[in-house]
Amino acid sequence: MKYPPGPRPDRIMIVLDTNDGHIVTTVPIGGNPDQADFDPGAGLAFSANGEGNVTVIKQETPDKYSVLQTVETEPGARTLAVDPKTHKIFLPNNDPNPSGLTAWERGGRNFRVLILGM
Repeated sequence: MKYPPGPRPDRIMIVLDTNDGHIVTTVPIGGNPDQADFDPGAGLAFSANGEGNVTVIKQETPDKYSVLQTVETEPGARTLAVDPKTHKIFLPNNDPNPSGLTAWERGGRNFRVLILGM
């Protein structure tokens, strides 16, 4: 069965209490995730999903989290970093390779950084 991109109940982020390691909650996220980060000033957690989106999760209280939205990015953009001062999210991604050549054959590897702001 093919599922649409975005959060599903079987794709989850587990939120842990860092003081004692207990599970606070789970929230649905997109597919092929690789990295997550938290912006304490904004009270938002982010899951970078390789299927081509970022799941934005709002910390409503210390024990309650919910999906705020799913932001479309690009397939393959599955790592991220959050700047807590500017509240921007940076997602590196490889340039598309329509030629089918390896990075070595193309003479190097190119990438770009997607920047999301609030």
